[in-house]
Amino acid sequence: MAEKNPLISVIIPVYNVEMFLPQCVDSVLGQTYKNIELILIDDGSTDTSGEMCDKYMQTDKRVKVIHQKNRGVSAARNAGLDAAQGQWVTFVDSDDWIAPDMCEKLLTAALANDAQIAMCGCTIYMLDGSVSSVILSAGSALIENEKALEYMVKQNKNFVRSVYSKLYHRSITSLLRFDKDISHGEDILFVVKALSLYGGSIGYIAEGLHHRRYRKGSLTTAPFNARRLTAIDSRERLAAHLKPIAPKFAKIASAYTIVTATRLMLHALKSGNNSYLSTIKKRTRPYFWRFIFTNSVSPKKKIQVVAVFLFPEFGYRMWKKTQGSEPQ
Repeated sequence: MAEKNPLISVIIPVYNVEMFLPQCVDSVLGQTYKNIELILIDDGSTDTSGEMCDKYMQTDKRVKVIHQKNRGVSAARNAGLDAAQGQWVTFVDSDDWIAPDMCEKLLTAALANDAQIAMCGCTIYMLDGSVSSVILSAGSALIENEKALEYMVKQNKNFVRSVYSKLYHRSITSLLRFDKDISHGEDILFVVKALSLYGGSIGYIAEGLHHRRYRKGSLTTAPFNARRLTAIDSRERLAAHLKPIAPKFAKIASAYTIVTATRLMLHALKSGNNSYLSTIKKRTRPYFWRFIFTNSVSPKKKIQVVAVFLFPEFGYRMWKKTQGSEPQ
């Protein structure tokens, strides 16, 4: 029988976010659902973020703080998982914030549907000031596990593929950790493993309760560097994980490696780091024909992606002209 008022562990990795940390932490401590523990992992911050974490711990007994040398977001989240005592676990990035009732609604969705994972939509705030939502238009109280996996591997733009905006039962998170070798795409790999390990339907709230902030200097918007190439590793490991348990999704996942490659190319071009283009193409070329022959991509998108892959500079200009942004 499910516990009536279970503890929820909220894990937040923290690194040099002194400007945004108060809004993030306050949004968690101000939740309508009060039985939470907030685990802040100071990942070697060089600003006042670590001190701010300690002050929160001094003023609210629900806050725990872990200080460690800078080891990256995956290691920080793993430290949070190791320390978590809750029956349920959720993740928030330190420059984001959540709606006051997110934890309550996610827990209600999970318990009402006897699900071990629940998720909500996301509201995104871009650098140019625009606001968009990542919410399934046909959202219902439950999403079948197979459909969720399909959304993940096909990179459905209306499905939050990242680790945040979700509530996981401890029986799942106790068996999983983030891959510390991957700095881009590590959370998608975690979510797919969680879904495949669980196997059941997930509770769904069709509201943008998680507020995602894109900011200058974040991992997402930072200049292109070699660490971004781990997104290819993530896609390859994703396919390898799915191959024995869901072979049709494994094939789709490997085909979409080309989509990942073109996104990397566009980021490299935008950052002026064209020297990475040949490396990206060489590493992902084995998946090209699988992408060409997949039925999971519309002809229009396939043409756009192939144009970027084969002729990056021309493809980039085409994307800017027809889409106004980079492919998702």
